[in-house]
Amino acid sequence: LLDVNVFAGPVQAGIAEGVLDAVESGLIQKARCEDIGIIAMVWVHPDLCKDAAAIDYNEVYTNNRKAMKLAIEKALKGKPSIKELLAEDRRKPRHFTYDPKTKKWSV
Repeated sequence: LLDVNVFAGPVQAGIAEGVLDAVESGLIQKARCEDIGIIAMVWVHPDLCKDAAAIDYNEVYTNNRKAMKLAIEKALKGKPSIKELLAEDRRKPRHFTYDPKTKKWSV
């Protein structure tokens, strides 16, 4: 149930605010707001939800807010391009791990 509190609380609120930040900054034109839809895939590492005392809800909210606005900005600029994606070293891990002891994410 703790993961529901994380998703339905700071994650959902952060994403909503990130969208509003994109509108407020002009990334999304106010006149287009009623005509577009945004689909967001959200993932929270399961280890984050093991210990309620270790969850920094403000950090989760802030991270999701910033990430949503950045994702919108990249999408509207066509970034990353297929050329950039193919040039990446795909041997690198594409996942992050949260360490509740240090309260940091790492690759």
